[in-house]
Amino acid sequence: MPRVIIVSGDERMFLDDSKFCESFCRNELLISSVQCFCPGGIPEGTFFKMLDNAFSKGDIGQPLLLIYNGHGEKGFWAYGGGRQFLHKSLAELVKKHKAPVLIINNSCFSFSLANVFAKERVPSDRVGIIAVCGADNISFSGILCQDIFKSWQAGAPYRMMNFDQWLLSEIDGDIEKLDSLSGALLFSFKYWRAKFIFTFSKLLNRNDSDMFKSKRWGAELDHYFYKTERFLKS
Repeated sequence: MPRVIIVSGDERMFLDDSKFCESFCRNELLISSVQCFCPGGIPEGTFFKMLDNAFSKGDIGQPLLLIYNGHGEKGFWAYGGGRQFLHKSLAELVKKHKAPVLIINNSCFSFSLANVFAKERVPSDRVGIIAVCGADNISFSGILCQDIFKSWQAGAPYRMMNFDQWLLSEIDGDIEKLDSLSGALLFSFKYWRAKFIFTFSKLLNRNDSDMFKSKRWGAELDHYFYKTERFLKS
């Protein structure tokens, strides 16, 4: 049975994202070994030891899913309290771990993690990264994991999301409600909110081609996590 580690930033949106991830992994994927951390403002060295212990807990021969929901900059996670956890430190931990590791990096500048992993020669044949956006881009919380889990719930690997897909995911399930006034208002609100976010993001991002476009690095390891007991029995 695979294992899951969820690391959350200390703001409400990140905590909500992480609670959603924990619930999905336990109740939908039927993964029993799920560890959750909100390191807050603890020193980086303490955070490193915390993660190191988490990596070593349970059956270390099983695939590991590491999810990060929080602030990020180029080269580090800004996990809370003005503290930074260097991507280089994470690379050190991952290289020590010999089983497959899939990282969902749900932060701004998230693909910069892949650039560091490549530089540190993290083995790309057993380590994979799904990044919410490019190395030069900001992102918005709550989109990536929901999109990944939709694919996994259907028993399929995740495919990269672009803006059109993201917009559809924002209004998914509301189209059939258009026959009522409240449904039409909700649809309109979500659509124009999405358009506003897109326009605002375009002003902040330097590389428009990577806006709202998730990216992969390394091995595609999704099957270790959606092919759990539930799917094997179906």
